[in-house]
Order: sequence, then structure tokens, then C-alpha cells
Amino acid sequence: MTRPVSTPALAALLALGLALAACEREVQTVEWYKAHDVERMEVIVECKENPDKLARTENCINAKKANREILNSGQRRAPANATTPPAPDGQGAGG
Repeated sequence: MTRPVSTPALAALLALGLALAACEREVQTVEWYKAHDVERMEVIVECKENPDKLARTENCINAKKANREILNSGQRRAPANATTPPAPDGQGAGG
């Protein structure tokens, strides 16, 4: 005969499942990351902070590739929520 699962144990399992699901990102393409600066940079930071777990995931690979393509194309794009435009080429923040 099986023993019924207690309500607190069931709630804990459900909470754990929801927490794990929230940590996972939907896989995005290189083109998507090229169009979404903030999300691209968030993923790159997450990948750098946890390379053993994330470095080989599709999102890390795609975000890094999108970033390389943007840098190699000479595009200077600020994140969509930036309040100041990027400095012109050859000029630093100090002017």
C-alpha cells in the first residue's frame, strides 16, 4: 500500500519545480539577441558568472555570437533603455 504525500511535502515539491522553471530561459536565436540588447547582455553576464553550468547552453552561445557579430560589424548600439547615446567613434567618456 502506498502512503499519501503530505500537503507540506507536496507544496515544497511544487515550489521547487516552479523555482527551477523560472531559472530557465526560453532559447533565443542569434538574430533575436542582436535585436534585444538588454537581454543579450543579461545572458552574457549570467554565462560569465556561472560558466561551468551555462557556457555551453544555446542561449549563451547565441548571445555571445550575436555580440561578436555586432562588434565585428562596427555597429555601436546602446541598449534600448539607455538614456544617453553612445559616444562617437574615437571619443571616450571624458570628451
